[in-house]
Amino acid sequence: MLNERSDVYSFGILLMKIISGRNPADYSRPQEEVNLVEWLKTMVANRNVEGVLDPRLPEKPSFRALKRRYNK
Repeated sequence: MLNERSDVYSFGILLMKIISGRNPADYSRPQEEVNLVEWLKTMVANRNVEGVLDPRLPEKPSFRALKRRYNK
């Protein structure tokens, strides 16, 4: 059943896809990186915010900007 909560979750997945350049489920990656949400949780827990960014982004935010956004 679709509702406001599922819409918010789906929008979050879309944002993560754009920022990371990854698909929600990518079976060509190692087992611990297949699921986008689980991979992102691991990256945040390890404080590897820069590692989440798509390397193909034309302009990357500064580490300071990432840290500021991450801590809010």
